[in-house]
Parts: sequence; C-alpha cells; structure tokens
Amino acid sequence: AKLTEQQTFETDTEALTRSLFQTGSGMIMGTVAYMSPEQARGLAVDVRTDIWSLGIVLYEMVAGQPPFSGATPSDMLVSILEREPPPVSRKSGEVPAELDRILRKALKKDREERYQVFKEMALDMKSLRQELKNEAALEHAAMVATSDEKQIAIGTGQGALATDETLSAPTEEVSGAHPTSAEYLFSKIKRHRRSASVVLATLVIALGSIIFWYKLSSQRQAAAPMSAKLFERTRVTKLTTNGNASGAAISPDGRYVAYGMLEGDKTSLWVRQVATAGNVQIVKPAEVRYLGLTFSPDGDYVYYVVLDNTNNVTTLYKVPTLGQGAAATRILEDIDGPVSFFPDGKQITFLRDDPNHQESTLMIANADGSGEQKFATRKYPDHFGWAGPVSPAWSPDGRLVACSVLTTDAQGSYNNVIVINKADQTQKQLSTHKWNLVGSIAWLSDGSGIMMNAKEQDESFMQVWLVSYPGGEARKITGDFGDYYSITLTADSRALVSQLNQTLSNIWIAPQGDSSHAAQVTSGAGRYFDLCWTPDGKILYASDASGSADIWEMQADGEGQKQLTVNAGRNYAPVASPDGRYIVFHSNRAGGTWNIWRMDRDGSNPKQLTNESSESYFPEISPDGQWVVYHHERQVWKVPIDGGARVQLTDKSSLRPAISPDGKLIACWQSDEKPKPTWRIAIIPFEGGSFLKLFDVPQGAVNWDTTVRWTPDGRALTYRGLKLSKAHGNIWKQPLDGGRPVQLTNFSDQIFDFAWSRDGKLLISQGVYTSDVMMMSDVKQ
Repeated sequence: AKLTEQQTFETDTEALTRSLFQTGSGMIMGTVAYMSPEQARGLAVDVRTDIWSLGIVLYEMVAGQPPFSGATPSDMLVSILEREPPPVSRKSGEVPAELDRILRKALKKDREERYQVFKEMALDMKSLRQELKNEAALEHAAMVATSDEKQIAIGTGQGALATDETLSAPTEEVSGAHPTSAEYLFSKIKRHRRSASVVLATLVIALGSIIFWYKLSSQRQAAAPMSAKLFERTRVTKLTTNGNASGAAISPDGRYVAYGMLEGDKTSLWVRQVATAGNVQIVKPAEVRYLGLTFSPDGDYVYYVVLDNTNNVTTLYKVPTLGQGAAATRILEDIDGPVSFFPDGKQITFLRDDPNHQESTLMIANADGSGEQKFATRKYPDHFGWAGPVSPAWSPDGRLVACSVLTTDAQGSYNNVIVINKADQTQKQLSTHKWNLVGSIAWLSDGSGIMMNAKEQDESFMQVWLVSYPGGEARKITGDFGDYYSITLTADSRALVSQLNQTLSNIWIAPQGDSSHAAQVTSGAGRYFDLCWTPDGKILYASDASGSADIWEMQADGEGQKQLTVNAGRNYAPVASPDGRYIVFHSNRAGGTWNIWRMDRDGSNPKQLTNESSESYFPEISPDGQWVVYHHERQVWKVPIDGGARVQLTDKSSLRPAISPDGKLIACWQSDEKPKPTWRIAIIPFEGGSFLKLFDVPQGAVNWDTTVRWTPDGRALTYRGLKLSKAHGNIWKQPLDGGRPVQLTNFSDQIFDFAWSRDGKLLISQGVYTSDVMMMSDVKQ
C-alpha cells in the first residue's frame, strides 16, 4: 500500500507541476516575469537559469504574488536586474526562515551564488520538509502529554494549578529565545493550523516540483546537442611544466597523452599516463621538429609527423603507444601536418602544399600510406590550413570532412572552416564568422559541432573555440594571454588536449653588438617585437601584451613609453622614415587583409599605401625616404611612400626584404622551387632583377619568419636563429664577401627580434618562450 501511495504522490505532484509550467497562448518559458538576470542581459543560459525560474514559481506559491513586478516589460526587467525581492516571510508570517533562505539562494542575481544544480536545492527542501515533519510529531506528542497531565490535575485541585504553572513557565522561557524554523512554525499550530498545513503542503508540492523539473531538465539536456553545453564549465590541468613541449594529442579513451619534447637541437616523443602522471619516452631524441601527433582510433598507435632539420623533408611515422624502445614504422612523406583518421581507422586524410603549382590539396590514403589520392584542391591565394600544422577532421559518421581554409573575398582574406561532403564533394562554409587564423579541428562525438583553435581579426592570441554544426554558431572557450596550438578530443568529447605557447620578453641594448656588455632597458613581463631605431635615437616596437597588437615608442633608456596606434586592428613591423616624419607598418585595420600603411610620427593621419586582396607584410624604407619595399604573395615589391603604382622586384619566392645602408641592394629570404623548399639569403639590386648572391644557412634552424638586418657598415648580413639550441637561438653574421656565418651574440634566452642603430648599437628583444601541454575537461552541470 505504501509503495502505491508513493507512486500516486509522485504522479500527482508531477501533474501539478506540469500545470504550473504549462505553456499556453501568449505565454512561454521565457516570458519576462520568469526571466533570469542573465536572460535579461542576453547572455548564455544554463541549468541555473531554470533554477531561477523555479524559484520564481515557488515564491509565488508561498507569498501569493511574484517577487518582481512592473507595469511594463521594461519595468519588470529593471526590477529583475536591480531590485531584491522582499523576504517571503513578510508576505506570509508562517514561513520558516529556512525556506526564506532557500528562496533567496534560488533567486541570487549572480548565478555563481545561486544553486548550481537542482540536486542541491532538492536536498535543502527535503531537509526542511523532514525537519518540519519531525517537529510536528514532537509538538503533537507534547500536546497529548499536556492534555493527559491536565486530566490528572483536575482530580487533585491545587496540584492541577501547580502542574499548569510548572508547564507554562518553561514555555515562556523558550518563546523568548531564538526558535528554529520548525519551532517557530509549530508554536503557531494551535492558532493557525490551516495556514501551517498549507505551508507544509506547499513544501511537499515544491519538492515534487523540483524532482519533476530536475527530471525534465535532465531529459532536455540529454536530448540537447553537445555543442549547446559542452565546455561551458571546465577544469584545466597542466600536464607538462618544463616549457619545452612540441605538439600533443590525447588518446580516444583519455588514458594517455602523447607529446613531443624539445631537448636542445633534438626532439623526442613521450607518452604520459593521465591517471598516474607517469611519463615514458617512446621515440628517442632526433634532429627533427614535430608537426603533428594523432592516436589511432583504437588508441594502440601514435602517428607522428616530423620535419628533418637536415634536409627539410617531412615524414609520417607510427609507433606503438606503449612501445618503449619499439621501432617506428615509416608511413609516407611530403605531409604538412597531422593526419586525421576515418571513423573505421582504415584511411587517413592530410594536407599537402605544392608551391610549384600554386595549390593546396586535401589528400586521402590508406592507413599504411598506400593508395594516395587527391580529395579536394584549392588554388592560391586560397589555401587549406594557414595557422601552422593543420589537421582536417572526419565527422563521426564518416560523411563529412572539415578543414580550416584561407579564403579571399571583396573585403580581403580571412580564415574559416569548410565542410566537404564525401559523397559528392560539395563544399559548404561552416560559419559566417571571419577569423584571422584557424588551426586544427576535431569533431564532437555526436556530430553537432567542432572544436578548433582560432584567432580573431583584432586579437593576438589563438584560443579554443566551439562551432556548432550545421548552424555555425561560434563560442570562444578560452581567453588566455597565450596561443593554443593543436586540438584533439577524447572519444566522448569530454576532454581535450592542446599545446599552450606563451612569450615573455624585454629589451636590451648591446654596444657595438657586444652581448657581454648588453644592458636591459625594460623590466617586467612584456612582449616586445618588430624593433626599430628612429633617426633621433628612440625605439619603435610592436607589442600585443594587452591582447591587441599596437605600435609603441619609447626612449632608449626604456622610459616614456607611448602608444601610437589605438583601436585600429592589429599593427606590426614599424619602421621610421630617414627624416623622422613618418612611420610605415603593416596592419589589418581595413577589413582583415594585411596591407602596408603610413602614419605621422605621432600616430596621426594614417594612409593606406597598398590595397591588395591578399597579404602584404614587413615594410622597409629606402635611405632617400622615397620608396617602401615589402613582400607580397612571396615576392618583393616596392611602392612610393606617398602612394602610387607598385613595382614588382622579384618573380621568385622571396620574403622579408631588407635595404642596404647605401640603398643599392636588397637582401631577402629566398627559397627554391622544390616541394620542401630550402631557405637561403639572397641579394638583389634595388631596382629589382636576378639574384646577385645567395648564402646558405643552417636548415631547420631558421625560416622565412626571422629577421634579416644589414650591419651599419653594409659589409655583412645578420639574422636570428630558432631556439633549437643556445647557438641557434642567437644572432648570426654572414659576411657579404662570403665565408661561413659566425655566431655574433651569446644569450641563453630566446631572441625574438633585433635592430642596428646607425652608430652600431644592437637593440635586442629577448626572453622566454614556453610551450606546455594542457588538458581541459568538461565539468557537467
């Protein structure tokens, strides 16, 4: 009988709750009266919004009127956002203080202070209900005992009076103390039995309502796509702490994380067991750089792509996940990033860039590397992937492949994600959002969206994003002052692993290039790039320490820092004109595409010098102040400093031009036409034409994104190396008359940029570059 009664009670309370929350004509769950503060502000909602709405309903049930009021919807919104509801005990004198507390907590305007889940609220309500029941039983027993004693006293005369006084005295003492909620309520039962019963019944109904609402909310969350709620609340774990990580991936079951580890000029491959924090080296150190890591769908193997520092060849290998000392198996060559597996694990997909044919291709092959075939191709300037090693990703059902792309339209170039249908190879852009960069991609396990790392047009750091499919709604998950590279997910999509890169630097000055006498002129944790001396001995630089890249000026002693560009996109590579009148730089302030700009020395009167649909970077001003030389689409160009027709100076792949002090020559990075190009330093006449000289540099230790500078006397070229070792991470000097390059500086930290003054002072930005593996876990509501 008790079981049947309990089932009937639950059914009745759920039916009552349905009637309370039933949606009718002109009434929806989002009506103003039930809106939470976050809904009123148009913010994202979660289960705590439902808890607010339930609090509104319970308040009305007890008080007989809503907690917030207003003559118009606007007045109601103001009340919800700015006013506190009166305690419900003011509306109904029989309400326990504990119920007041529960309702106040459910109606906290800051949802972080609200009940976080229904279960918390239900437990508080259940405890209150039990307390009321227990004290009601005690009160009833006390009333029965008093009645019995009075009956005894009637037969003894004076004894009756004495007993009555004896009983009433303690009652007066208790009533003067601070009663519990239940004591207060049941002390009134004699006079307000009906009101007390209503309150108790309300609590019973409310508890049933909570249970029903909790079930309804759980069912709704279970039915909702993962993209709607995933990673709204996260727990972040730092898996490495030495700052030398190079790529990372998590196994489908979440038990293992593979990562590369830089060790001087070499890199090794490690596997970490997440539960025990144990680390095992599975591939010995070699002179390579890791371009991507992927676990096989069954988690038994790690597939890794390496760039050989000695010959610039990229190769895909696989090694057993727990194969300490096992030999790696070569799969294929000429691959430009990590592979992605088909859901059945039988095929892989990857990207291959071909500068010779000006095309970027999405490739498919069998898991053993055989059967290569082109799946989709994009012609330059459009491109698959543009933010370092990029991984395409197959949807869980194997029907779609998603990949980041560089796209050009009338407003310029931008990055987005396209989804390609395997059956007919039709392509669809996933989102209308235009990012500056998009990197690797991973599908959610229910196919409702993708995770990726991307950078906004006006921001400086790569963050983790979630984009829904097919809707394309984009939600940023992180907001750190660092770059997230690579994204891999567990099979249930509840955890991801990424590599977080951070840079901190300061400025030093070395007289006559002597690093042993270098003096630090800035302090703190800054980010200083793209250094340049002005004719009057001040320093120009770019900094994105605030999250947006801008151009600054300061005195040579580090004092008087002044921001020259504000709220105008991202701005880099400032260079001062010889007369000190202008600053020329590259910026994406006009629609996202990087172009060459000029402004007055104080940052005023900006003027666009190039107006290309594809990128133009790194300007240099000729010594006579008449020309601006820069690189555009892997070739060197020049344009008059006052604007006008541009002139092409090279037809070969050549980047990052630097003009000689006498204005007669231009040095630049040059690459051959091989699929995996070899980079060298080339010299051409200022008027353009064929290369006059070519200088070899250590392959793998430099790339085209490093600075080339002429020495003040014009007799040598200097460049910085990548921090593969202490030697490579310093500045090198290449004599113009030939010979081997020699190491010029001897700093232990990474050098990010440098510039020579006319009198031979060497300006240096140096500091630390850290890269660690981060695991982000979804915290369920």
